[in-house]
Amino acid sequence: MLSASPQLRISEYSRLYDLIIPKDHKLRKAHDLVDFSFIYDELKSKYCPDNGRMAEDPVRLFKYLFLKCVFDLLNMLLAKSVEIAEKYGIIKSRTINIDSTHGGCQRS
Repeated sequence: MLSASPQLRISEYSRLYDLIIPKDHKLRKAHDLVDFSFIYDELKSKYCPDNGRMAEDPVRLFKYLFLKCVFDLLNMLLAKSVEIAEKYGIIKSRTINIDSTHGGCQRS
C-alpha cells in the first residue's frame, strides 16, 4: 500500500545542512528545483490501495537511486557491505536481486 499522504520526517539536524552544504551544490539545486512528487502520481497504480503493508516512500527510494547515479561513494559502501556479509557467511552468492516489495536485497 502506498500512503495517501506521505509524511516527511524532518531531522533534528536539518539546520546544519544550511551551514554545511554550499548554496551552489548540485544536490541542493536538485532539491530546490525538482518537485519529486510526480513519482507518487506515476506509481499510484502500481500499489494496492487497501491491502498489504505500507510501502517505503518511493520518492526516498528514487532519491537513493539518484544519488547512486551521481556519486560512486554508494557503490563503494554497498560493495564493502557485501564483502563483510560474505566474510561472516551471512551471504554466499555473487548474485544480488533487489526486490523493493520485500524490503531489500536477496542473494541467490
